Amino acid sequence: MTAVLVVGGASGIGTAVVRGFRQKGADVTLVDIDRPTGVALCAEVGPGTARFIECNLGTAEGVTDAVDAALVSTGGLLDVVFYNAGRPDARPLADWTVDLWDRTRALNLRSPFLVAQRMADVLAKSAHGRIIVTSSTGAFRSHSGMGAYHASKAGRLGLVRALADACAIAASKCTGWSLAA
Repeated sequence: MTAVLVVGGASGIGTAVVRGFRQKGADVTLVDIDRPTGVALCAEVGPGTARFIECNLGTAEGVTDAVDAALVSTGGLLDVVFYNAGRPDARPLADWTVDLWDRTRALNLRSPFLVAQRMADVLAKSAHGRIIVTSSTGAFRSHSGMGAYHASKAGRLGLVRALADACAIAASKCTGWSLAA
């Protein structure tokens, strides 16, 4: 059975990914901050299994706790990590604060880096290890008031390229990296 970690899957694309992997019979661990929606999603009847872990991925400690809990729940093995968490905050330029900018950057850019860093060796143990990081068309275009979102999503493009290079240099420890925009 394929073991999958979906990071940020209680809505939108992540929900479709959780359901899709379960339809294929996968064992899915969903990490998200939205407990009621995540628990309900994991409780849906269907093939495959799912469990929910509540976590604030905007903090380094939250990422560590989520990854550790996911590894415990899967016996330390994972085949796929699907990173989808994001913060699409929009407001007039004058209303942005350093704290809001930093919170957006932490979830949209630092968190996928930390997840990938922790999971590289775990995924290398799988015959089909993959990490998929979603970005956004906002990485290529922008909307007024969404500077932090667009900058961090564009940063994901560079992050995935850098991670792929690092993985290749580390004796092909990772078997695959994907970016969906």
